[in-house]
Amino acid sequence: MASVRPGKGVGVDPRGLPRAGLWVLVPGAAQWSWGQRERGLVFFGSFTAGLATAAFAWGTPVGLTLLGFAFVTHVASTVDLIRQSAFPGPGRVASVVGPAGGLGLGLYAPVLAAASLVAWPGLREGSEDGYLVNCWAYRRAEPKRNELVWYRSKPGGAPRVGRVVAGRGQEVEWSGGELRIDGRPDQDHGPVETLVGPQSLTYRVPEGHVLIRPEGRGDAARPPADGLTIVGRDQIIGRPWVRFYPLRDRRLL
Repeated sequence: MASVRPGKGVGVDPRGLPRAGLWVLVPGAAQWSWGQRERGLVFFGSFTAGLATAAFAWGTPVGLTLLGFAFVTHVASTVDLIRQSAFPGPGRVASVVGPAGGLGLGLYAPVLAAASLVAWPGLREGSEDGYLVNCWAYRRAEPKRNELVWYRSKPGGAPRVGRVVAGRGQEVEWSGGELRIDGRPDQDHGPVETLVGPQSLTYRVPEGHVLIRPEGRGDAARPPADGLTIVGRDQIIGRPWVRFYPLRDRRLL
């Protein structure tokens, strides 16, 4: 029976196995180091192209599809290493299920969990643009004045973005469209308009709440008609830090 040997240029350990080591984490890297340049380039190029495009389109169906393509390429590269280095090799099912489970649970799942915490893709309701949201930002910290927050205006409502006007315990005075925070005119957010309600009001932001002005509707000359909203801390999801238009543009806030 003819023996199966690694290709030319393949390094071997005392047991006759190619030395892949941690190179298995980089698709195509071990094949390249073994002298299998074309095969290594195909695996590495396919993986990096899929992963880079998936990162750019993160938060869209296209991004999820390309991330799946990158994962399949990584699994295929690992299966190729196993089949070249092991003789007799494992069965077809075992040689695929093992690497897929190991990479999925040991590498991709933790990375995706971390990405979901610090860069959750939040699309604005009724708009094609959105934000990457750091859902970990306010686990222990309080939202600060002028910070953007991703929040729900009511439990179960659609998430939206707003800017913090005042924090807990601060006194808010509102009269004739002019806003004062702790007795000082608020020059950062402009006038406040409402369609209904009193024309003057004084109140203190309660404990566990912040005063938020919704963003994304109106402009400096014509502010949003829904004015200011007191939001509980449990309604704040996180802090947006990158604004993006899927597949077109991303920019830091």
